[in-house]
Amino acid sequence: MKTILSFVILILTLLSSCDEQTSEVKEDDEPGYYFTLTDSKTGAPVNNVTISIYYLITELPTKDTSIKSINAPNPFREFTHLWISKNETEQTEITIIDEQTNNVIDTVINEILEAGFHEFDWFPDYSSSQNIKEGFYNVRIKTPDTVMNYEIMYFKNNYFYDMIYKPLPSKVIKNPIDGKFILKKEDMPYTGKKFNRVHESGVNLGKFLLKEEVYMEILSDDYNPVILALNLSVDKRADYSVKMIKK
Repeated sequence: MKTILSFVILILTLLSSCDEQTSEVKEDDEPGYYFTLTDSKTGAPVNNVTISIYYLITELPTKDTSIKSINAPNPFREFTHLWISKNETEQTEITIIDEQTNNVIDTVINEILEAGFHEFDWFPDYSSSQNIKEGFYNVRIKTPDTVMNYEIMYFKNNYFYDMIYKPLPSKVIKNPIDGKFILKKEDMPYTGKKFNRVHESGVNLGKFLLKEEVYMEILSDDYNPVILALNLSVDKRADYSVKMIKK
């Protein structure tokens, strides 16, 4: 009930605070939300604001078996524990692959493993590559006969707004010039991604989805806060004029 009420508040705020403007889409206009913030009385641009954008998550049905776990915790901050089970002794290579570039960023092991259960820890900060960014990575397990990939999530902070507690925003925009700013899908690249949420003990907490919809707060010392729910799967430019109301 709390989640439903919060969602209703978001929608009502969106309808009362934003006026969608229809305009001819130019050929060089990319899909996204193009915002203009103005004073509700004077119409002057408002730029003394901080815009914070958060991912929204939703739990998927347990019957969804499209994601397999190989690590705990997931998502992880400092390190994650990997495990594999071998049916036979063979050469085994475990590498970490950047999902966006498909480049190998670290090699966990590359040796002959005996049949049985094996465990390893991966510390991004101590990997062979420097400045490993937060995001989604693949653990690739390669043997002479097979190649298997498992997706893992590396996030130093909690960016997921689930209506229960407030995390750090994934994107922050401060003092936009002339009250104008743009939000595009590439600004929140992980919308639409599925993942397993796994406790550090190895207990699977369920399957989750980073929704196409994101949560936005526009905060100012001089104006009332504005809260928006925006779907980033738009396929054209959408212009919004947000009228800021003084406190």
